[in-house]
Amino acid sequence: MSELMTEFKYYLTYPDRWALEDARFDLGNHAGNVIATYGGPVAGPQGITLEAWAPTRKYPNSEVTKAKIPAIYLLNYCRSISEQDARAIHPNLFRAMAAEGNKR
Repeated sequence: MSELMTEFKYYLTYPDRWALEDARFDLGNHAGNVIATYGGPVAGPQGITLEAWAPTRKYPNSEVTKAKIPAIYLLNYCRSISEQDARAIHPNLFRAMAAEGNKR
């Protein structure tokens, strides 16, 4: 595993607040995507944001792109998870991050 991967924090996405609240004791009915934050927080006109790799679609294991994610979104619709869980749930996220790392 590369050292670069340890700099990320992983957040499992949920389709709505109720699904997140129902998942108090396990991962529950998540959306099948993970957000990987790596920069921030930064205050701006849209509130506090973090730089991240984020899913581009609402289907599980969707494609990802670099984005700025509002901290309030992470609070309301996501749960922090381990890298191991993130890799199992959203392999396309790690493919995209590895591909970006290979371009450097």
